[in-house]
Amino acid sequence: MKRRLLVKGYDVLGWILVILLCVSCVGTNKKAEDDSLAITEPVEQEVVEKPAPPPPPPPPKDYIHTVRHPGECLWIISSWRTGKAGNWREIIKANTGLNPATINIGDKIIIPHELMRKYQAMPRSFVEKSLESGARKAKAKKNVESVVPVQKQPVLTEPALSHEQAAPEKVQEDVPLLFGPK
Repeated sequence: MKRRLLVKGYDVLGWILVILLCVSCVGTNKKAEDDSLAITEPVEQEVVEKPAPPPPPPPPKDYIHTVRHPGECLWIISSWRTGKAGNWREIIKANTGLNPATINIGDKIIIPHELMRKYQAMPRSFVEKSLESGARKAKAKKNVESVVPVQKQPVLTEPALSHEQAAPEKVQEDVPLLFGPK
């Protein structure tokens, strides 16, 4: 059993703690009141402005492809850059004055940004494979035509007429030819 110090039924230790707490609080409040009465100089605060939001990015620019390999044509360039060979028509629209039959090494070809899928340089091997596959398709088409002969329509010619048959019949000049119902 623990003995407790009791004074007339009250716990003395508990009262001592309560008194100490009250004394410490009163001393703190006085100090706070003294601080509020003191004259202080105004403190200048730095005004921090928020940085302006960054400007919107410029609209994407069209890609400029430079022809580097012999044999490059619009359908090969379109296959590599856009993923579809059929986009060569859109590339022609973006390049006014471009003749697709006369593309030379060093020519600059504009490819619209919305069509672009691949920005890596086009390797020569891609051009060669594309040309080979195109040649194979043309050769296969030629072979099919040679195996399955194309049926030509006969040309109708009139048989040669003798001099007597070729002479027109004599038409009566007195009777006018009538048109329409009789």
